Amino acid sequence: LLLGVTTHISTDVAAVPLLWVVPLALYLLTFVLVFARRKLLPHHWMLRAQPYLVVLLAALFFQNATKTVGVFLALHLVTFFVTTMICHGELARVRPHASRLTEFYIWMSVGGVLGGLFNAIVAPNLFATVLEYPLIIVLACMLRPVSDSPAHAARARWLDFALPAAVAVVLVGFVWALETAGVVLAVAGAALILAPAGLVAFGSEKRPIRFGLSVGAVLLVSLMVSGTESGQLHVERNFYGVVRVRHDRQLNANVLVHGSTNHGMQSQDPDGSDRPLSYFHQAGPLGELFGMLDETAAVRDIGIIGLGTGSIATYGHPGQRITYYEIDPAVQRIAKDPRFFTFLRNQETELDVVLGDARLTLAAAPNDHYDLFILDAFSSDAIPIHLITREAVRLYLDKLDDDGLLA
Repeated sequence: LLLGVTTHISTDVAAVPLLWVVPLALYLLTFVLVFARRKLLPHHWMLRAQPYLVVLLAALFFQNATKTVGVFLALHLVTFFVTTMICHGELARVRPHASRLTEFYIWMSVGGVLGGLFNAIVAPNLFATVLEYPLIIVLACMLRPVSDSPAHAARARWLDFALPAAVAVVLVGFVWALETAGVVLAVAGAALILAPAGLVAFGSEKRPIRFGLSVGAVLLVSLMVSGTESGQLHVERNFYGVVRVRHDRQLNANVLVHGSTNHGMQSQDPDGSDRPLSYFHQAGPLGELFGMLDETAAVRDIGIIGLGTGSIATYGHPGQRITYYEIDPAVQRIAKDPRFFTFLRNQETELDVVLGDARLTLAAAPNDHYDLFILDAFSSDAIPIHLITREAVRLYLDKLDDDGLLA
């Protein structure tokens, strides 16, 4: 759960350097609180608060967080804290006698190792997105203590599975029918659809299995509802994160998104498909730079760190050579796929893409080689620190000729 929430909030919610410190601090704080002699936060408070938080988080999980980043970030972190307090609280409640504490801590460590292996190795090969995080939320809900009421009859156990499944089937089918009919759901419509699943989940808090599966139903319906608006064309995941291509209906443009950050777009109108948009539009700083260079200097070799959609290539001319340095092979595949973007395909400029960490691959390039060098590397929405150190800038200047320009 710690690894899942950290990956999600630092890539899909808010791309803030060192943000991972916050969930880690909360995680360690929960150990301090649940094993303390004096309980500052009673266990039953956490059990009472969790359904409100988890159901709300599940309903909003797949919605666009860019306009209310602070609210989404707080919701994820508070829900994570309360859920972790419950899990660690149960660990503290059932811990054995001191004579078996070594075994107890060994098994806790084994659990951490298995969780790390699942998130770091298994999940990226199983899921195209950070799906392990909502799945672990569902499993964590199932770890609530079982009620002592006589609700363990066969009928109640049967309802634990049947009720969430029935709600999920009905609502997913309804959303699918709306999507097939081309209906784009507004906020009010999405809330009305999610409400039944949320009520079932909220009313199942004393039945952990039913509660967890009902939260899963809310997540599934939320995913379907968000899918009717996203216009997603492609999604893939690797070591560097999740990359998506979506179609913006309002602008009639394809957009490349890494985590929550726009990495470029291209108009799908035939008369505007070769015009750079977003960060590199013709009236922006880079457009003005190329306009100035076209008038005053002969630029032959151009180096660029960061490929994105390849829109900078539209500023190239015959006789010039542009070399991109890109670390993510998924970005290269997408930028070269004509189903999504054609900036690279339509240019008469000589183009080359060098895959790998730019600090390492650029070192192999000859010195005094480039007339123009452009640093456009972003991991989520921040420049990787190792690409803007003094040593990195010195490397870029070494690769420029005497009259070269670093942008």
